[in-house]
Amino acid sequence: MKLISGLLFLAFILLINSVSAQTSPLCVNGVVNLKSYRPEKDPPIKLSGEWLFAWKKLASEAELKTAEKYTTVPGNWTPFNSDANFFNKSFGYATYGLTILLPKAGENWALLLPPLPSAYKLFVDGKLVATMGEVDTSSNMIPKSVSKLVYFTAKSDKVFLLLQLSNYHFSSGGMWSSITIGSPEKITEISDKSFIADAFLVGSLLIMGIYHLAIFAMRRKEKAALFLPYYAWH
Repeated sequence: MKLISGLLFLAFILLINSVSAQTSPLCVNGVVNLKSYRPEKDPPIKLSGEWLFAWKKLASEAELKTAEKYTTVPGNWTPFNSDANFFNKSFGYATYGLTILLPKAGENWALLLPPLPSAYKLFVDGKLVATMGEVDTSSNMIPKSVSKLVYFTAKSDKVFLLLQLSNYHFSSGGMWSSITIGSPEKITEISDKSFIADAFLVGSLLIMGIYHLAIFAMRRKEKAALFLPYYAWH
C-alpha cells in the first residue's frame, strides 16, 4: 500500500506541474503588457499583480479608472473591511478592473476563471461574458463557486476586464486566485488537465479510504484504520 500511495502521490505531483501557467509579467497599476506575448507558442499567463479596485461598489470602468485605487491579486479583501466584526471580515462586495495590452487586434483569446467566492459578473470591454451565482450587495446574493472558461475575440489591441464580486457566504473573500489568459487551445488544455487532476485526487482518496475500511472490516478492534477515511473527507 505504501508503494501504491507513493506512486499515486508522484503521479499527482507530475500532473499538477503540467497544468501550471506562466506567472509573469505581473500587472502594474491596473495594466498588464502582453505586447510581446505569443499566444500560440507561449504558455498562458496568470493575471497577477495590481488590479484597479473599488470596495463596496459595483463600479463601472470609468469609475475605477477615475478613483485609481488598487489591490493585489491574488489576495483577500479583509483589510478593506475594517468596520466589520471578526466573523464578517470576508463579507462584502467589490469591483476589480484590469487593462490588457494585446499583441494585435482580431485574435481569439480565452480566460480561465478559478473558483471565486462566491458570485461574480465578468465583463470584457463592457460586454457581460460570464456570470457565477447571483451578485448582490447584501446576503440576498446567491453563491456559486466553480471554475469557468470564457472565450472572446479582441476587437482592438487593448481590452478591459471588469469583475464585480460579492461574498456573504465564504470564510474568505476577494480574488483569492488569479484569472489565466492565453490562446483558446492552451487554456482549454489547462482546464481539462485541472479537471483530470481533481478527479485523480478524489479517486486516490477513495481508493485509500476503501483500503482502510477493508482493514477495519477484517480487524474491527483496530479503529485507527478509520482515521484516514474520516480525515480525508473532512
